[in-house]
Parts: sequence; structure tokens; C-alpha cells
Amino acid sequence: MLGGVDVGANLRALVSTGQVRDLTEYYRASGLIERIPPNLLSQVTVEGRIYAIPQNLESVGIFYNKDVFAELELEVPTEWAEYIDVLEAVKDAGYYGYTMGLAGGWPSALMASMFMYSSAGSEYIDVLSGTQPWTDCDNCLDGMNAFYGMVDNGYANPEPLGIDYNQSLDLFYQGITVMVLNGPWFIDDAFAAEPDFEIGFFYLPAVNPNTDIKTLGGIGGSLIVAEYADVDAAFKVVDWLTTEEIAVQALREISVLPAFSIAVPEDIDPLTFQIASETAANVDKLGFWPVTYLPPKVFGDMNQIVQGMIGGMLTPEEFMTEMQETHSTYLAEN
Repeated sequence: MLGGVDVGANLRALVSTGQVRDLTEYYRASGLIERIPPNLLSQVTVEGRIYAIPQNLESVGIFYNKDVFAELELEVPTEWAEYIDVLEAVKDAGYYGYTMGLAGGWPSALMASMFMYSSAGSEYIDVLSGTQPWTDCDNCLDGMNAFYGMVDNGYANPEPLGIDYNQSLDLFYQGITVMVLNGPWFIDDAFAAEPDFEIGFFYLPAVNPNTDIKTLGGIGGSLIVAEYADVDAAFKVVDWLTTEEIAVQALREISVLPAFSIAVPEDIDPLTFQIASETAANVDKLGFWPVTYLPPKVFGDMNQIVQGMIGGMLTPEEFMTEMQETHSTYLAEN
């Protein structure tokens, strides 16, 4: 009677079948509509009606080796120019600053999107939605140039196309790379790896200081209720899952950030506390996962096109052209 679903195209497709219950009145009667931030609520809304309940929130940022920062007397950067200065200092000291493993595609499009949000903000949403051409988004191009610069300027580890995501994390745990772009799901993995250094966190400074979006992120997973479900029983489960008690337990035990406001307990580990607190404080400035707006087929193609750019077969400008051709072809055929 209950099920999980990704927001965006997957949710819209399920709603179109008529098998997903409209939860709008439940939201209003239960008060949940006041507890879910508007920018998250919009992601589970289809044609003005609410069809899913966000279960967790994810925001992406930079996890860094605090020991190396201390060794090199580096401060956490808050502006893009400062971030570049940190990357230069790390490179000069013989480390690689930015961790990148793109073999197999993942997480090519997500990393690229992080930098485009950081430069274009909500304008990138228009591009993903197909209402603005990729080639008309100068801010998106600036973001892609910044992302490409991680490789072109020697900030990233060598052979990013020759290693996958997990192998790239090993470089971070071994102290070869100093910073890794990741989300809260990384916390438990990092603790399990037991690196011999302390890990810190900061948001990637904005490529464009005027962007209205602070970071890539959004809903990690949502619940839907089947149209044929026992409504009373289903809503009892939903009521329980959206209690602060359960949300705090999930945060404490598996580092899952709730999609609604809670009092973040101070007795959890410092890294989880920092990320949960900062995410809650900046929830209105979180972006969206690209597949919230971009068709999954085009997103898959984007992974390959990003790889082509990182491999030197495309310039950032040519990347934008390729994406426009791929996206417009899909929209014309569907």
C-alpha cells in the first residue's frame, strides 16, 4: 500500500497511470503541508496536487582532509577565488585537491550539474526543463568551464576516466586527494573506512556569487500511497514515519537528514551535526537533482557527454552544443 519513488519524471509517470493517491487533503489535515519546505513540496507536486511525501533530504558539498588543511595552514574557502587558491596550494604541496572517478558514467552528470547550479542557479532548472536552450545559458557554460578546470589545471587526480566512484574514494581515504564532492550518504562510508585523519565539510563556494542556489541537492526518496490502499492504515504509517522521534533516530543511526524541520540533537557526531544543521539552515537555497527535470534518457546521455569533455574530446562549449542537440532530439521524439 506504500511505496518509494524518485521525484521528477518517475513520479509524474506513476501519477499518469491513476494508481497513485492524491495526498493534498492529507497534507492539509495533518499539518504536513506546513512542515515540508516549499522548494521540496514543489518536487512532489504534479499539476497542482501533491502525490508523495519526502522522506529524506540530501545536499552535496565538499568533504575535506582537516589534517592536510592544518598542515598547509589553509582556511575553509567561502568564495570561488579562495577555493582556487586552496586547490593551488594543495597542488603545490604534492597532493591532488579534487577527487574524481568517472569510469562507468556515474557520477559525471551530477558533478557537472553541481558546478552549473553553482554558476547558473535557477536558470539551470530552465535548461533542464527544456524551456531554455543549453547554448543560451552563459552562466551554465561558466560552470562547465569551472568543472573542466578541475582536470585541465591539474587539481583533480590523474586518470579520472580510468577509475570509478569507489576507487576515487580510496584516493581520499589514503590521503592522496584532499577534497571529495559528496552528500550525507558519504558519512557512514567514511566512518567505516576509518581514515587516519579528521574529516571536515564545507559547501562548494559559488562560481557565480549572485546565484540563487547554494548547492546541488534535493529529495533523496519519497513515499507514495497506492490508490487501492487501506487509507487509514497507510496514513498511520505515514504519521509514524514523519514524527520527529523517528527522524532523529534515522539521523543519529544512519546519517539520514529529514525533509522536515527537527531540533538537531547535539550529542551526535560533529560532522553529522554540522551537515544537518547547515542543510536545515540553507534548505531554501538547495537545488534539485537533475533528473527532477531532465528526462532520464537525456541524463544518461549527459554522463557520456561529460566523459567526452573530461577526456579532451569536447570543449565546454562543444559540450553545451551536444547537450542541446541530444535534449532537443529527445523532446521532438517524445
